[in-house]
Amino acid sequence: MIRRILPVLLLLAPLALCEDIEALCKAGSASCGDCIKQHPSCGWCRDPHSKLSSRCQLKSKLTPDVCHQQYVYSPVTEMKVDPRAIALRSIDPRSNSPVQVYPQQVEVKIKEGESMDVPFKFLHKETSGGAQIKDFQIMTSNFSGTGVQVDFVIDCHGKKVSAKKCEKVPDGTELSVIAKVKLTACSSSTGSIPITVGALKRTPRCATATATSYAASASAKRAAGGHNCDCPLSLYNVDSDAELTDKCREYPGAPVCGGHGECKCGQCVCENPTTAGKFCSCENGVCPKGGPTNQTCFGHGVCQCGVCQCEEGWTREDCSCTTQTVTCIEGTRLCSDHGKCECGRCVCNDGWTGATCAAEEPTEGPRSKPGAPDRIPEEKPEAAASDMHDLDNGLTQTTAAAQDEEDPAFDTPEAQEEPKVASAAISTIFLAFTATILRFI
Repeated sequence: MIRRILPVLLLLAPLALCEDIEALCKAGSASCGDCIKQHPSCGWCRDPHSKLSSRCQLKSKLTPDVCHQQYVYSPVTEMKVDPRAIALRSIDPRSNSPVQVYPQQVEVKIKEGESMDVPFKFLHKETSGGAQIKDFQIMTSNFSGTGVQVDFVIDCHGKKVSAKKCEKVPDGTELSVIAKVKLTACSSSTGSIPITVGALKRTPRCATATATSYAASASAKRAAGGHNCDCPLSLYNVDSDAELTDKCREYPGAPVCGGHGECKCGQCVCENPTTAGKFCSCENGVCPKGGPTNQTCFGHGVCQCGVCQCEEGWTREDCSCTTQTVTCIEGTRLCSDHGKCECGRCVCNDGWTGATCAAEEPTEGPRSKPGAPDRIPEEKPEAAASDMHDLDNGLTQTTAAAQDEEDPAFDTPEAQEEPKVASAAISTIFLAFTATILRFI
């Protein structure tokens, strides 16, 4: 009996898990963004003719018979290395010094709840002044509050260790490092999240400074490497604290971060969620709204500095116009060759009508007013002439104008929804992972 029950229980467990995920997907049916954030296995159907009760389904459920495959939206996690990356040990033409990190920049496109391993290498070298650097330690910029988590695994003396530090590294050693990037939460504002990765080299200017010298002034403290030495100046290609702070000014003499944020290691962290931009100078709440639920940029784009940045497949200033032409095709011809497709609907040439301009507009000649006899009975010549004169004066000629047929599929709120790329609603964000050339601090 036990042998028979056990396999059944083992089969029920994944079945229950699948049902839980399916229910989770359906719970995100309010919008594409909500759907994609529910679970990596969820997909969104954009097909305007789909009869699905919920457009958010398990990807395995979105088969061609219920949703045309070109309308299934389910972004995948991927990594792209900058093609301009300079090889390790090569001479960087900008600094005329050997490249100590490869690649210099990686772009990771990642969904909430997923993670990706980003491999890179560091060349551990002594400084140009000949100072001995024995310990290797990874430093990163501050990205707390972004929903991004980065852990490091270093190949330290032949052993893979989950840490940011490797001690007693010989000069000229190449260290292999894996950055484990995970998106734990999708923030309300989406876009690129820059993360700077470099090596902190403990030198007398930072490590041996006394508490007294640090307390001399805040400026001196920052110039020596920032709070707890977390802003190594060479990592940001500057020679002084003032230069680092100037990176947070839109123009010389401008307020730091426009007066709407804090400068952290040369990058602005905006105070207000509706304020964005490199210098916190953009208002993201002034873009046009519309659609079934009155969403910003009609739910098909991201508001950046008051301008809608539309998702792929949408256009116009408010992102309300789809560029899809499938619904305008009759057979293999666009609008039956009798019109043009605008925002997913055919605009017919004169003389043509219908959802795909396939029908000719009917034309009718003059007709008698209602109730007029088909034939005028014979009368006396005088009376007939008088009646014909009256009939000519009272006759009304009308022309029937055919009206374009409306396609009900376009009037449903569901048909107007499309995925939101990365808005609050965008569950897919672009994470820029930047590794900088190491220099002596």
